[in-house]
Amino acid sequence: MQGTSSSLLKFELREIRSFRGFAKEESLGLPQVSDPLFSSIICLEEPDTATEKVEMLAYIIFWTLLKQKYSENIIRHTDHISKEAPVILPVEQPIAILHDEQPLTSINVDGVPNFRGFGGYPIAHGKEQQTRRRLLYRSAHPGGLSFTGIQRLKTLGVKTIVNLASHNEATVPWEIPRKTVESEGFMFLDWPIERDSFSIDQLLRKYESYKIDGAVSVSENYLRLLVNGSDVIRRIFLLLKDANEGVLIHCTLGKDRTGMVFAVFLLLAEVPDAVIIREYGFSTSELSGYVERVEKYLKKVTKIHDEAIKRKAEDIVSAREENMAVTINTIRTVYGTIGNYLTQECGFSDEEVHLFRSLLLYPASR
Repeated sequence: MQGTSSSLLKFELREIRSFRGFAKEESLGLPQVSDPLFSSIICLEEPDTATEKVEMLAYIIFWTLLKQKYSENIIRHTDHISKEAPVILPVEQPIAILHDEQPLTSINVDGVPNFRGFGGYPIAHGKEQQTRRRLLYRSAHPGGLSFTGIQRLKTLGVKTIVNLASHNEATVPWEIPRKTVESEGFMFLDWPIERDSFSIDQLLRKYESYKIDGAVSVSENYLRLLVNGSDVIRRIFLLLKDANEGVLIHCTLGKDRTGMVFAVFLLLAEVPDAVIIREYGFSTSELSGYVERVEKYLKKVTKIHDEAIKRKAEDIVSAREENMAVTINTIRTVYGTIGNYLTQECGFSDEEVHLFRSLLLYPASR
């Protein structure tokens, strides 16, 4: 994108910045959707692939349509910007573009709760790199996926969906038949990460032990998950190495099993511990609206008294940050580093672990 197209894009982005600043201060009748125009602006290098060029063009078109719909407000607050004004970014700098995938931020995919991405996280030892976007996503079960949600997954680059839940686990019914979703170009992989079959009694006993023994019990269970599920984690790493598109991992609530697997990738990328802990705990607020659903399910399959059932439902959907903090310490006590875990439990060589870490990272300007 050179010449006139590049200059036009830079002007449009200056308009977006100006209008976003105004929109934060005044209440406008804007559409209540998670659109890219009101996400954070970060730098992206000049597009060198067809996908990136199409993405840039889509942003310009979307902004143009928004200007048409809200022209009065936008013109009133951006008419001071001259198209002949100096460009904000120097020509040699990357062009700014908008991303939906931001650290510690949910992504709106219609029908799929607890959805967020791996990309954009800072690295602990240096500002020159960050975690790669459009590579890995996490969520709760995508059974409620709508046709709008399907298109959203496509724009995020998702092609493969990995289910970590047990085969006999009570799953969310599909709003749209899974075969129909598959026909839209998605590949589904059922890779249960736990060896034991699912049972509601076992689930309740597990959360009862969490309540009694706290984060230590949770970390022991997570470590057992990493050991027994090492083959699944190995397959996910190999899948990411060979995939040209994004991968979505999920279980039922996208909290424990999914959260632990996601933490392995964040640890290997050397994202700061405090950030990994917060990312894990983010599921609590994301799933707060699911307490009532879990209550209804427990009433249906157990004999729990009404006064205790809500408390148990709240325990099931929560992701307490101290659980991940203790788990990270436990991993380091047992293995030293997450790289050692990958060599000892997943069978990778040191060279492969180094390659995987490189795969997970981008220059900070991306």
